[in-house]
Amino acid sequence: MKSIGAIEAEGQFSTLLDWAEQGEEIVVTRRGDPIAKLVPMRKSHDVDRALAAAKRIQRTAERIARNNITLDEIKAWTTEGRH
Repeated sequence: MKSIGAIEAEGQFSTLLDWAEQGEEIVVTRRGDPIAKLVPMRKSHDVDRALAAAKRIQRTAERIARNNITLDEIKAWTTEGRH
């Protein structure tokens, strides 16, 4: 991740867009403090990635059903260590 000062960013906006287009994330700072982040846009929906995620969710649901894991147990796992 690249970082650039706000004043410098004003004069190099086109370059920042080029970096973002290439997949780079850019943090804009003011007096050394991070203020904003410029991130690349996703070009389109990634159908293959969405299908892979759906399959992972389905496999997890099947494992939960096979092992008789309750919703209360799952909720306990998600909050574990957050106290």
